[in-house]
Amino acid sequence: MGCMDISHMVKFDKYWTVFKIAALHTLKNYKAWIGLSFFLITCLVIFAHLWQIAAVKAGVNTFSSDHLLWYIAFNEWVFISLPDIQDQMEQDLRTGRLAYLISRPISYLGATFAEALGVLSMNLLVLGLVTV
Repeated sequence: MGCMDISHMVKFDKYWTVFKIAALHTLKNYKAWIGLSFFLITCLVIFAHLWQIAAVKAGVNTFSSDHLLWYIAFNEWVFISLPDIQDQMEQDLRTGRLAYLISRPISYLGATFAEALGVLSMNLLVLGLVTV
């Protein structure tokens, strides 16, 4: 049973390494965060005004302006933080890179998932600070 635990730990270490590399790569890409931050702030301002106008016209005042802004901020924060991993997978399939990656000793889906989690965690962290 001890050998089985070590082999599972080694498999997890591969994905943890992919996660760390993706997170570090995302940290170094500060220009993308600047653009995403401006986009996030723009979306928050526009949607906050649109929701306030829609609530007044519909005669629905169930949310205060602060609650509505926090609701919009949370939704936009999560939505903008999500990586476009499906586009990368599609590009891997179209270019033939998938054939190269699938023969590696690490699962393609597992590595892609770990990479997406690394990007997502850094995006949530940084854009969360912008949102607050």
